[in-house]
Amino acid sequence: MTVTTDHGSGSAGGALGCPAGRKACCLRACRRAAARLALDERGSLLLELVVAMTLVLVMIAGTTASLDHNRRLSTVAEKQEAASNVAEQALEQALALPYGSLALSAAPAGGGSPPEPLSQVVACGGSSCLRWNYRGPTASSAAEPFVLAAAADPAASQPGADLSASAPWQQRWDDGHHKGTLYRFVTWAADPAVSGARHKRVTVEVTVDGAELKKPVLVSSIAGGEG
Repeated sequence: MTVTTDHGSGSAGGALGCPAGRKACCLRACRRAAARLALDERGSLLLELVVAMTLVLVMIAGTTASLDHNRRLSTVAEKQEAASNVAEQALEQALALPYGSLALSAAPAGGGSPPEPLSQVVACGGSSCLRWNYRGPTASSAAEPFVLAAAADPAASQPGADLSASAPWQQRWDDGHHKGTLYRFVTWAADPAVSGARHKRVTVEVTVDGAELKKPVLVSSIAGGEG
């Protein structure tokens, strides 16, 4: 018996079980299958790339938002600290003045809307008063009349004796990093322990330019002594 071996059976055509006369057709089928497989792989890789890029963009957006939030918090803290320093210094300077010098040459004119400091200047009993404690845990709508320097007061006639003369009740401030407006008020505060007694209250409010700090910094202290 004679055995004939077809050496072409190891070709792509033989691998696909194609008859010897249809090897070219089988080869084309192999190429098409390979092309489809490559296309599917490219499509899969493209999809993976799109998903990866989307995740990266989401991470970048989240990081940017976090950094921006932290930057705003840092800016607010810096402005709060700057305003607090200005307010405390202005209050100390006012309290260092002689008691008779704690007065305003004229009552401030009210205006603006809360929380602007001048929005708390109100009319009371034919004069102007200040609602100094209009916010905070012990907020009150009670208003105190301004302490005004009288022409007959010897202290008020001395140069720079009244508070507004030595340091205007409203002025701009600038510490080299931040700037804003400083307000100084002096009002008569009734003594709840002694009927008819009253003391001078010094209230300082400081605003900072920009939208970060929503409310002015407020500090207040009783100077003591009887008016």
